[in-house]
Amino acid sequence: MQASGIAAWGKGSHWQQSLLQLYAMPQSSLKFSVISFSSAVNACAQGAQWQMGLDLLREMNQLKLLPSVVAFSAAASACEKGRRWEWALEMLRIMDRSDVLPNFVTYGAVISACEKGLEWQRAVALLTDMQDNKVYPNTVCFNAAISACEKCAQADVALKLFRYMQDRGPRPDVISLNAVTSACEKARRWQEALALLSLPNSGFGPQVITYNAAISACEKCLEWQWALHLFSTMPEARLTPDVISLNAAISAAEKVGKWQIALALLFGHGWHPPPNTISYNATIAACENARRWQLALHLFHGLHSAQLHPSLATYTVTIAACEKARQWEVALVLKDAALASKIRGSTNEFVVMYNSAISACEKARRWQYSLTLLAELRHSRLQPTMVTYGAAITACSRYTVWAAALELWSDLRRERVDTDTAIFTAALNACERNWRSVIMLLEELRGEAMEPDLYTYNAALTSLAQGRQWQRALREFRETFKGSDLDLTPNRVSYFAVFCACLEGGRPAELLQFYEEMAHQRVELDATAAGAAVDACEAPQWEIRISFCLVG
Repeated sequence: MQASGIAAWGKGSHWQQSLLQLYAMPQSSLKFSVISFSSAVNACAQGAQWQMGLDLLREMNQLKLLPSVVAFSAAASACEKGRRWEWALEMLRIMDRSDVLPNFVTYGAVISACEKGLEWQRAVALLTDMQDNKVYPNTVCFNAAISACEKCAQADVALKLFRYMQDRGPRPDVISLNAVTSACEKARRWQEALALLSLPNSGFGPQVITYNAAISACEKCLEWQWALHLFSTMPEARLTPDVISLNAAISAAEKVGKWQIALALLFGHGWHPPPNTISYNATIAACENARRWQLALHLFHGLHSAQLHPSLATYTVTIAACEKARQWEVALVLKDAALASKIRGSTNEFVVMYNSAISACEKARRWQYSLTLLAELRHSRLQPTMVTYGAAITACSRYTVWAAALELWSDLRRERVDTDTAIFTAALNACERNWRSVIMLLEELRGEAMEPDLYTYNAALTSLAQGRQWQRALREFRETFKGSDLDLTPNRVSYFAVFCACLEGGRPAELLQFYEEMAHQRVELDATAAGAAVDACEAPQWEIRISFCLVG
């Protein structure tokens, strides 16, 4: 009778009451039993009290009460609900040492624990263990394993498990279908996701959640026409699209620049439930990609009339739309409005917003504002990223503000922010009039585990040539394009820089050699540069040979 009372409390997740009844048994002249402890462990499982569940198992051993498969299964379930997959697996090991055979309930709990812990290999391996132990997995066990694969984007394994269920059983259900379709979505396997929507003789049909996963799979793979087709045919399957369906369809249009379709979806058909902030964000992003900043701003203000509140992502994507149109003043107003609204967001989201604002100032050639925003970001105790520094340094490079660019570069290196060749190139461009800094940056570049691109070296060559460092420029050209393993081919900018270096150093023979090389590689140089070369050589035979190179 006492055990049934303990179990009753457990069903309502009142694990504390279950424990009180358990430990009150001796005062009522009742003996502890395997059943009473198992009921208490199950109550702890319902309340996700995994540690308490394990403590009860240990106490059973101290009382010489051998836990039953029910107790072990309940403990494994407690570990699953507490997201402790390691301890759930330990239950199986303890059962093996105790000669207690696990059943499909035990295995189901352990597989679900592995699913929550993103341990998909262990979840799948447990299905094999079950069969080896003559415990045949049921649909719940397979579904948990497929969900584990889904969470880790292991579409191949999820599909194999699903097909195994189709061929040999247990028979899949709609939960199996949803999980495997979601796995295809995460792994960008849109064809398989589409095929899953039309399974023959399955005995069950896809749900809204199934369609949502398939639409998202098409959206991620830029298959916007398929995404819109699925969205539009949901009513034919007697399914009503929800806001997740709508958002996935809008995002599909957004990713391929179909801003008109995104707008039509947002304002069409009187959706129920109506569009949410995410719907507006995706539509604003479509306008951003199409460089329709005024329309993006109109949608931003339209949130209020739709009785919706902008999120930090709304502000950021609208600022990004202004950035592309060089509307830096509007971008700064939006940034200030976001901060004044005390809107919530992660640290990373705020940094992304600042990055868009800094880029807006950079594109509008307002380098001072870019630096001010960077200082403001730091003052807010936010950590600048590679994108932050890249935009700020690029802003400086447009006006060759090399001192500010070098200071930013020093900050970036001191803070150990990752770098890429684009930032190196921006820094080199900023230091165009300071060849010593260019040489320093080149040495740093060579010390990094990255391959510079042609733009990086062209920026360095141009700076050295303008700084009258013709010997270093020629050496860099030869080492980069002739004596290294880099798969780089000089272009017009590269040759023009080394051409200027030859002029500065009075090296007509080498200049002509470069001209002949250019002609062989079919690289064209403008007539102004060619004329300067002829004047520099000051000899008829040079003029004839240069003219021949230009024509041939």
